Amino acid sequence: MFALAQTSRLCPRVAPRDLKARHARVSTAPNRARVVINVAAPSMPATNNREPSKEVLSLIAAASAFCFDVDSTVCVDEGIDELAGFLGKGEEVAAMTKAAMGGTTSFREALDNRLMVMQPTQRSVDAFVKENPPKLSPGIKDLFDALRAANKTVYLVSGGVRPMINPVAGALDV
Repeated sequence: MFALAQTSRLCPRVAPRDLKARHARVSTAPNRARVVINVAAPSMPATNNREPSKEVLSLIAAASAFCFDVDSTVCVDEGIDELAGFLGKGEEVAAMTKAAMGGTTSFREALDNRLMVMQPTQRSVDAFVKENPPKLSPGIKDLFDALRAANKTVYLVSGGVRPMINPVAGALDV
């Protein structure tokens, strides 16, 4: 989970590289900088990742928005691995995903390699989505609802396949 907090100095917003063209007006408009803070805080004891430190709690209180990774955070599984299993390429792609998470290849290269192995089609992705509703992490809907009730904005972040992410967004009202 990441929190976006306001800073007091003015600077341009930074949009992800692939969104810059679509959001040129927003990404270059001067505004308060949004700082992404990893709130899986290093100050938390290694033996207990359930109790955030006071510093983390104050970061959460000050944040205006939260970004959550979809795969293995919002959902209990890795969507691309599940799709690969559906397509009969599960073990091969799972090994590639594990290797990619080790940081030895770029995200783009890792995704391209897995897609070459899987050879998904629009029809196969649609069939997968129809037969496999999102497997949300326990409590995630309540967390999103609580954040929104506290006037926090919630975003989903994924490098995955949009038709697989849309049902997650729908289930969480994002």
